Amino acid sequence: MIWTDSPPHTGVNRSGSWKAAVLVARHIVRDAVRAGLAPGDVLPPERAMLETYRTCRGTLREARRLLEFQGVITLKPGPGGGPVLLTPPAARLASTLQLLMPVNGSGYGLGPGVRLRFPPSPWAGTGSCAPWC
Repeated sequence: MIWTDSPPHTGVNRSGSWKAAVLVARHIVRDAVRAGLAPGDVLPPERAMLETYRTCRGTLREARRLLEFQGVITLKPGPGGGPVLLTPPAARLASTLQLLMPVNGSGYGLGPGVRLRFPPSPWAGTGSCAPWC
């Protein structure tokens, strides 16, 4: 997970300050990492998070939805449930980029152009893959 002190373009309100839910989401992840939690571990229940992050229920729920959308957590229903840490799949990042690139005028043509700049693989055309496969 990447932590920076500069706000992402998404999650910034019109005045240029961070939305509360984005801040809470970042704090949730930061605290999970600091606590050494791993994928599959259950995060604290909503009531405990409300006290920890000193926020309202709506903001906390929006923060959890952001984390769920990004594949950082899943919300397990029922007794003993709650937010469960996941390993975010790379497809989530790709999906987000596909949404943002056209809006920023980037389009989708970047991938093949970047790929052509790398030298050809020594395993290309041999029918085998790299030794670490």
